[in-house]
Amino acid sequence: MSGLAPLPLRGERALVLGFDRHTLACDLSQAEATLVLASGLPELCEVRRDWRGWSALFDGRAAAFAPSALVVCSLRSAGPGLLLAALALGPRRVLLVEAPGTFHELSPRAALALCSARSLRRGLARLPGAALLERAAGHLLDPPWPTTSAAIRVAEGLAAAPPARARPRRPGAVLHYVGGLGPGGAERQLTYLAAATRAAGREVRVLSASPLGAAASHYLAELRAAGVEVASLAPARRDQLDLWREAPEGLRADLAAHPAAPLLAPLVAALRADRPEVLHCWLDQPNLVGALAGLLAGVPRVVISARNLSPRALPRLDEPWFQPSYRALSERVTCLANSRAGAEDYAAWSETPLERWEVIHNGFDLATCQPRTPEERAALRQELGVSGPLVVGVFRLEAEKRPLDFVALVARLRERFPDLRALHVGEGSQRGEVEAAARARGLGETLSFLGRRADPWRVLGAADLSLLTSEVEGLPNVVLESQALEVPVVATAAGGTAEALAPGESGAVLTVGDVAGLADAAARLLADPALRRAWGQRGRAYVGERFGLERMLAATLARY
Repeated sequence: MSGLAPLPLRGERALVLGFDRHTLACDLSQAEATLVLASGLPELCEVRRDWRGWSALFDGRAAAFAPSALVVCSLRSAGPGLLLAALALGPRRVLLVEAPGTFHELSPRAALALCSARSLRRGLARLPGAALLERAAGHLLDPPWPTTSAAIRVAEGLAAAPPARARPRRPGAVLHYVGGLGPGGAERQLTYLAAATRAAGREVRVLSASPLGAAASHYLAELRAAGVEVASLAPARRDQLDLWREAPEGLRADLAAHPAAPLLAPLVAALRADRPEVLHCWLDQPNLVGALAGLLAGVPRVVISARNLSPRALPRLDEPWFQPSYRALSERVTCLANSRAGAEDYAAWSETPLERWEVIHNGFDLATCQPRTPEERAALRQELGVSGPLVVGVFRLEAEKRPLDFVALVARLRERFPDLRALHVGEGSQRGEVEAAARARGLGETLSFLGRRADPWRVLGAADLSLLTSEVEGLPNVVLESQALEVPVVATAAGGTAEALAPGESGAVLTVGDVAGLADAAARLLADPALRRAWGQRGRAYVGERFGLERMLAATLARY
């Protein structure tokens, strides 16, 4: 399906069992070869002449294909007999596709157990007296299967419906809803805003869709120290019998089949209990789940905030119901973006008028981020084992950050500065690949990967330059942080990056992928300490002028 992340099948020979049209729209492009069996969908098999019927499982054709991976689309009507026959062919991996772009990977044994359990429940649901059994258990025997079409009908239905029945509100109360409190830019801005709003005298609460543990609680202590209540919401069971009892009658079936129903139901309940005046949501899935929940619960003001480019730029994070839901719901909520580039991209992608997307740039508290004195820098560099020029990259090791370009850039700089040291702070799914690329270039003594750190500013404050090689950005906080520390930036013109600095005065902005240009700009700064000092001082002043925390707070409260 266009725009969605392909299933992780690189180099695999994938045997695909197709049981429903919806999930067969998944992207199989990474597979070395595919064999699709979909006899239950004759109209699709007629169009796709390369597809086969179930008989291929038993006449030797599937065995000759020698699959290394099995893709099941989906368990909605999969039978354990066919799955067992497919597993007998020896695939090492099983991907269960729930919706295009959404899958779970299980061991063959676990997949068979899950398929058998679902088949048993389907059979029980057809028996006489099944309704009595469901009422006694409090759960549906055969819960609705999540579908994109149900999600679209819910978004369009709520967008067209009159406001939900008004309930008494807690005046001025603000509830923030986010996927988690990991060390990301959106979470940083949420923390700034929630703490400042609490200091301004409002009641503020943060709800996380993820458990508050490990990396998902990076900002937890800071929020609680500011007097902000923080809690997480446990997902609901999709098979709960009365999950949507209070929902509009015409939408109950579609709400039950919504892909995000397990997240949506507990948020609606929390909003009805909390009674905030404002619900502020952060990032794509929380934006859409929050918008739906806010409309269902009758929250007077729902704010959604885009913190990057649209999901078409990040297909691994996209889901097929996102775009039509944004299109339908944008009329009923306040839409914010943190960069002009982000606002324009979301408007074009969601097919909504640009004027619906208001831009409020990130805020930054300069008082919390002071430049290092020469003595502090010397001590930090000694602690880090650095004696020559030092460049630092603080970003996730994911494809949209182009970390291999960062490695190539460091390699070019080392050719000009043999005593160069480079440090990277952050984690990501590509860490192994990136570290291997660094070793292949002989950068073992030059480039160190420090992983996730609670104190990235300490490392950044010791740097001569901050490097960012992304192809997708919203308004990168690391650019603001670098300038606040009086560290010049060399970055690519991704998303709102050019809005976050003064090009040619506090940083250099080059075309995405222009490693040679990035290296030239960085080398110029590394060779000229006076220029670095001038750009660093201009950068701190620029952040103070354009990205003050008070400005961001005032602009956001005005939208509340």
